[in-house]
Amino acid sequence: MIAFALVSMPNSGFHTPNGDAAYTSLVAQILPHGVRGFVACGMIVALMASLASKFNASATLFTMDFYREWRPNASGREEVLVGRIATGVIVVLGICWVLVIKMLSSNLYEYLQNVQGYLSPAIVVLFVAGVFWKRATAPAAFWSFLVGIVGGFARLAADIVMKGHKVELATWKQQLFHHTITSDQYAVLIAPLRTQYGFIFDIWHIHWLFYCQLLLLTTATLMVIISLFTKAPEQGKLKYSFYGATAEEKAITRASWNAMDVVLSLVVVAIIVAFYITFI
Repeated sequence: MIAFALVSMPNSGFHTPNGDAAYTSLVAQILPHGVRGFVACGMIVALMASLASKFNASATLFTMDFYREWRPNASGREEVLVGRIATGVIVVLGICWVLVIKMLSSNLYEYLQNVQGYLSPAIVVLFVAGVFWKRATAPAAFWSFLVGIVGGFARLAADIVMKGHKVELATWKQQLFHHTITSDQYAVLIAPLRTQYGFIFDIWHIHWLFYCQLLLLTTATLMVIISLFTKAPEQGKLKYSFYGATAEEKAITRASWNAMDVVLSLVVVAIIVAFYITFI
């Protein structure tokens, strides 16, 4: 937001090639040399720590939840070796995913919003139902999550396939919105694309925010229906839900925060709101 405000000021002397480079441009052009080095070091350390934690968490998840189920008698040395191999594989997959980012969007912020929007509905339904609904079952969680993730990746694939037509479709939609063309004319314009790409175009033609809402509704509906038609979870498994917490556990949770934490949280929210009001 600060970069946008500075670019909008004609005499600021600040410039950035695109939105993705806003932060690095601020560091390079605004901060003095000594502070610039500290900020760069902090950014690199934060990036390395974030990646390391994600790689380790993914490797641990694979080793403990999958490999240990396949080989329950595996030694500790074997599990460590498998974890290292899993980390290497995840790093390679992450590097390959950079190519998907490049194909999907030239704007990093737009890519992040799209990917989070497509994949979050399934995760949100799974988390909310698992924590706050006693009747949610494991089969319902599996199938609703699978459908949600497949639906999200289907939209990502459609975005990649239809990327070359993104600008022209946006232009036609703007013309339709401003009544420059009629609905019938718009239908004629998109007819060749619908004929050429079929169902892929139909998925892609839905506004991505509406698609996320439909995906959330579909995933939640599957969660409810499948849960009601499958056996209720055993009482022992409810200990992982909101309702299964004991009075002692609730007391520990309540003791972990106080009034000062609430005040500081409200201050952070107020600062964010102030930034939005100031720079937008």
